[in-house]
Amino acid sequence: MKRAPAILLSLALASTAGSSRAANGVEADAQIRFKEGVALLKAHSFEAARVKFLQVYAIMPTDNVLMNLALAEKGAGLKIEAITHLRKYLASSKVSAEDADRVRHTSFAELEKDTGHLDIRGPANAAVKVDDTLVGAVPLAGVVDVMPGKHPVVIGSDRLDVLVTAGETKVVEPPKVEPPAAVPAPPPAATGPAPQAKPPETGPVPPPTTPSTTEHTVVWPPPTHAMVLSAVTLTALGVGVGFTVDASSKNSDANNAPPGTCATVSSPACQSVQDKIDTRDRDHRMSTVFFIASGAAAVATGVTWWIWPRKVSGDAPPLAGVVPMVTPQGAGLTWHGEF
Repeated sequence: MKRAPAILLSLALASTAGSSRAANGVEADAQIRFKEGVALLKAHSFEAARVKFLQVYAIMPTDNVLMNLALAEKGAGLKIEAITHLRKYLASSKVSAEDADRVRHTSFAELEKDTGHLDIRGPANAAVKVDDTLVGAVPLAGVVDVMPGKHPVVIGSDRLDVLVTAGETKVVEPPKVEPPAAVPAPPPAATGPAPQAKPPETGPVPPPTTPSTTEHTVVWPPPTHAMVLSAVTLTALGVGVGFTVDASSKNSDANNAPPGTCATVSSPACQSVQDKIDTRDRDHRMSTVFFIASGAAAVATGVTWWIWPRKVSGDAPPLAGVVPMVTPQGAGLTWHGEF
């Protein structure tokens, strides 16, 4: 029975020695993988180096391994992962000021210019999602690094689409809701007897006067409808002249065609001449239509300008006008007034 404690002690020592040897084996393997990662990084095999450093960091999470992992990610084009790991490296208290300053002004500065940064704010403890990924709750420990472009950001119950450019740090917060304006309280009611209304004075009320209006047929200024018809007249005349000029041009082109052009009716040259003749005839028809329309509009302008009655308020005489006149000797028109 006295040998039992000695046997248990021997077993414990053997177990401890075995665990120590296993730990040393894992660290030795991690050291080998680290050296392989460094060699791959120098050879610009960034993705392979990144895998090696990830394996080593899972065993030995040191600042040196983290720094090399970030450099491999930067070389592989994984800029968000790289700047995230460099921020963690720079925040470590074990990194010397000299090393931190060197990294801050080289690799970190380059990544900071190539990425966007969201300074997200909002109500305390509000959950924050960027690109549908939960990144924490307000207040966040720092900015959220993203690639340049538009990103959906959720702060609590508010969703925003945020556009950020390379190198930009953008403050993101929910829109502020203004509280409703306070409604002022009504003034207190006056106390005491209400003032007596003064009775209206009695007496005859004069009838309302209505200003007299007299119709006069005036020449100037012309009535509005006459001015509109004048514009229609000029427009139709201008369009008719335009068609006439174009018809004359097409006629000249057709007449100047070389003799024998239409010896073959289906030839392109003959077809071109025929098209010009057709266009000339169409322009003649259109110019005739617009000239007739212009004449009709001109007649309507004269009728509305000289005959259509206009109302002039008060007793003021018309500036000018034509008035029908009937006498025992006959009937006619008389002019009076002035322009």
